[in-house]
Amino acid sequence: GKNLKLPTTLPTEVKCQLRLIKRNGRWEIHYTTDIQKAIQKTEGKVIGCDRGYTEVYATSSNDGAKFLGNNFGKIQTEETDYRTAKQVKRNKIKSVFDKYIAKGNSAKADRIKRNNFGKIKWNNRETSFQGRIQTIVFTATHDLMTDAIKVAFEDLTEALKSKKPLRKRIKRNVSSWCKGVVADALKQVSTRVGCTVVSVNTAYTSQLDSRFATLTGS
Repeated sequence: GKNLKLPTTLPTEVKCQLRLIKRNGRWEIHYTTDIQKAIQKTEGKVIGCDRGYTEVYATSSNDGAKFLGNNFGKIQTEETDYRTAKQVKRNKIKSVFDKYIAKGNSAKADRIKRNNFGKIKWNNRETSFQGRIQTIVFTATHDLMTDAIKVAFEDLTEALKSKKPLRKRIKRNVSSWCKGVVADALKQVSTRVGCTVVSVNTAYTSQLDSRFATLTGS
């Protein structure tokens, strides 16, 4: 096919395969780019950190036992509660919609569908939420690795298990926990600043020496 020339606001000319996506009436351009790798650090602290829900990271005592990424959990909880309440309201409206469909009142059903089942506001809110989460996570990750030569963190790829059944609200919060964003931030930022990252089995994080990946006292 023919080459297309598209005017964009990108700072440089992009010559590669592009993906054009129309979302909420706007066109998005997706393309791949190489992350600039920094020279590996030779000096700095060896820091262990817990990945949390209320904050993004809780650092080890040799880094001052700091909490990085405040409001991380607050924003997630507020968004989860909003989604739950919104879905409850939508389900009630859906039941009314189904009743009008069953009665054959298609005009009323169409008005309900047109005015209540749109996704534009929902998608805009989701985009805003993801942007705020990424800002908090990447800022916290940069702060974590500023003075670090190596960072040891918990490997949270496996599903969290609990001996006691969790309440519904806690289940919703855990399922909405943005662990993937944190994992991406650790990978990207470590590459850009030249910091080594090491994942540690969560079963032994309270006993494991993050410097040597061995059990303390052994």
